[in-house]
Amino acid sequence: MLSHRSKLSAFSRLASASRLQLFAQAALLAVCATTADGWGQIYDNGTVITAPGAGFAGADVSQLENVAPLNLTVFGFNADQAANRSVADDFTVCGTWAITDLEFFVYETNGTSPTIDGVYVRIWNGDPSTTGTPHWPGGGFFSANLYTNLSTNTFHAYRTVYTPTTAVNREIYAVKVATPAIPMPGGVYWIEVQFTGDGMLAGPWVPPISTLGCGKTGFAKQCDTSTSTYTTMATGSGYGVGVPFRIYGTAILPNIASAATYGVGSLGTNGIGAWVLGDAAVPVRTPVLGSCYPLRLEHGYAGMIPFVVLGTQSCQLPVTPCVDLLVCPPWFEFTMPAFDASFESQLCIPIPQGNEFCGACFYLQAFWLDPATPCGLAHSEGLQLCLGN
Repeated sequence: MLSHRSKLSAFSRLASASRLQLFAQAALLAVCATTADGWGQIYDNGTVITAPGAGFAGADVSQLENVAPLNLTVFGFNADQAANRSVADDFTVCGTWAITDLEFFVYETNGTSPTIDGVYVRIWNGDPSTTGTPHWPGGGFFSANLYTNLSTNTFHAYRTVYTPTTAVNREIYAVKVATPAIPMPGGVYWIEVQFTGDGMLAGPWVPPISTLGCGKTGFAKQCDTSTSTYTTMATGSGYGVGVPFRIYGTAILPNIASAATYGVGSLGTNGIGAWVLGDAAVPVRTPVLGSCYPLRLEHGYAGMIPFVVLGTQSCQLPVTPCVDLLVCPPWFEFTMPAFDASFESQLCIPIPQGNEFCGACFYLQAFWLDPATPCGLAHSEGLQLCLGN
């Protein structure tokens, strides 16, 4: 069991900016207990879909945000076995799992039907580029072709530019395959996958996890399997990305990641300040361990910078006749980008990996100047985030 000091040190190393170091420190101090067992789908590393129903014939779309300010550049990352390429990403097991199926998202350029015919996987106890050791199937080798145990290979979405979203030359398929029962004690693992497909088409390519407004979506790596050399997968100006995948099986005593609001924000010039929990693609986004989480505020005041307090307990303390404090001190502080012309602000933050963080909960509230309010200050409702799967 890690001490509080060890947890704090581990979390702090993951935060690259000073304000995120402050954000990270408080996230480890409280624990949200979870006792329910899970079954079926037990893990989702993140979605590729950004615009449900916005594609050709009403299909879902995964947009490459190739416009300012992000200017992202990569549609997908090579995971072609014939080219000695694979992709790998981390996940944290809270509780104890038994894996029975894996689902991946992949396309081949100009493919017009399912073209993938090979899925090869290996799971590591840790980062394979550093100290990770083989967990399954053992020996550091890839599994036999799991496509022989295919469950589904269905159209999922089109991968397109930001606009227009009508292109049909990158059809993403959800490929789900059965595995032998794989026991997974609590801990940090990396899953690595490569594919075979139609040799006449470019690919196979794995589209990254995509969240509009977020450049960084994860910490995945690509491997040159001929030399066992791993490099960070990045797009645009060096934004790290995550690999989309889902895990199925059973989970005993998991910690389910959650996000919820509480209390009431104040009425400002442009409405009541509020946290946005999700969007059309994902109704409620949750702080999954090892992922990136989009903090998003709405109904702010254009040009003003939100000041966020973060603590380990919620409360409701009237500070002035028009300001209620919803996070108990002591707390840490950081700022988000200034509200834009739509009165919104978004900041994508890294969530740490590690089962020692399973169930850690924290509370946030944002404040900003609003000259039209009685106190000249507006605030959001409270936001509770609990880390988990």
